[in-house]
Amino acid sequence: MEEFQPTHILHTAAMTAVEACEQDPALCQKLNVDVVKLLLETAEKNNIHLTFLSTDFVFDGKNGPYKEIDETNPCNAYGASKVAAEQIILASSAKAAILRTILVYGVIADKKRSNLVLWAKSKLGAHEAIKVVNDQWRMPTWVDDLADACILCIEKSATGIYHISSEKMYSVLEAVQEIADYWGYDKSLISPISAAEIGQSENRPQKTGFILDKAKKELGYRPTSFRDSLPLIDQQIKFYMK
Repeated sequence: MEEFQPTHILHTAAMTAVEACEQDPALCQKLNVDVVKLLLETAEKNNIHLTFLSTDFVFDGKNGPYKEIDETNPCNAYGASKVAAEQIILASSAKAAILRTILVYGVIADKKRSNLVLWAKSKLGAHEAIKVVNDQWRMPTWVDDLADACILCIEKSATGIYHISSEKMYSVLEAVQEIADYWGYDKSLISPISAAEIGQSENRPQKTGFILDKAKKELGYRPTSFRDSLPLIDQQIKFYMK
């Protein structure tokens, strides 16, 4: 960065697996907090604008949907690491924007990685039965919308916290049923399961969701609905996954 002298840094790297963060808190601290400190030092020194991706897991899920000014209260180590990184950013003199987002999904080039839509589409498309949590609620974020929000932050050299997601609240089960409906899969393959049954009742927020007024007003952010994103993803799959 010293040699290249960028005008902006878009920091998307993180250790995001909740269980992995719990099992290796030292690595979680190093990747999710210490790296941010290093980037901020460079940003401050060279007047570089930083855009940092955070998460709805900074909240405990008891009072969603949330505004940017609502008090954070993470219920797992991953969320706590993101809160720590946010606090470091907000306390620095660097020009920086924090984009919190929720349950990001979409087409990705790396075949080793997945997300809710690709996972459900793959399993149901292969006629495999799946169990899906029915008592956690989210506003899923299409990765293309998140990318647009990042570009808007860069273009405007925005500072402060912004909430980026879609606008309709779904249980995870409802979202998967929407996926099945669009691609015409057999919904009898989908079985509901509670968060408690898979050990996620205490270490995952129950209901998050965001109020997007600030991002719409200050960034010009325009979210795509979950339902409307599915045909666009279908086109991308056909194009990119040839």
